[in-house]
Amino acid sequence: MGFSQSAFIGNPLKPVQRSEIQRAKKRTCMRPMSMALEVGQKVRVCKSVIMYHYPGKRNEPMDVQGLEGVITKDVSHRDGVEVSATCPYVVSFDETPKKFIAHFEESELEVL
Repeated sequence: MGFSQSAFIGNPLKPVQRSEIQRAKKRTCMRPMSMALEVGQKVRVCKSVIMYHYPGKRNEPMDVQGLEGVITKDVSHRDGVEVSATCPYVVSFDETPKKFIAHFEESELEVL
């Protein structure tokens, strides 16, 4: 039937097909856990992230998955003290039709 007894995504009471599991694995970012993100690195948004402040489409949902930019700031530390920033990496997108910046989590980015 194509169902796996131990494979559940989302609702644990509803089994899913293996093809759905394979698609879910492809959506994850492929980056070694030891590789830390640093200011100046070129990165790609590897997860679906909906923005509402994209220039020219303000207040409309815009998925930025696949866009490439440069990390311009890491706001996880301030004056040598670690702060609890939810999305600590500021990425500047200069090669898009209109320049803009956005904040991201480490899991949403992959180094190019």
